Amino acid sequence: MLAKSMMKARMRCERGVLANILRYLWIKVVKPILDALGYSPSVSTIRRIWWCSAGPLAFLPLHAAGIYKPKGSCLADYAVSSYIPTVGAFIEEIDVKKTKKTHQPAPGSCSS
Repeated sequence: MLAKSMMKARMRCERGVLANILRYLWIKVVKPILDALGYSPSVSTIRRIWWCSAGPLAFLPLHAAGIYKPKGSCLADYAVSSYIPTVGAFIEEIDVKKTKKTHQPAPGSCSS
């Protein structure tokens, strides 16, 4: 019985620690970035944000940043998160999409 009680207390403590980390990430990292980009919470327009974190920040869950309380806010209210390993990979992906877009045949035309 004591072991079960201790386990529950430990789980509550760990949830509190995680909630504090997510809150801190929201206030100090993610929300300022969203504000600078002009993102606002929206149900009708789903935006995407790409994270390329480095150093110790790479081990933190930026995609889950938020204040998880009533009347709180989190990243999912603003955008869908994706991660990329390097900025170069992101630029390469953009170049590939641009190339595909500019080389598409006109509707109704034949392409070989």
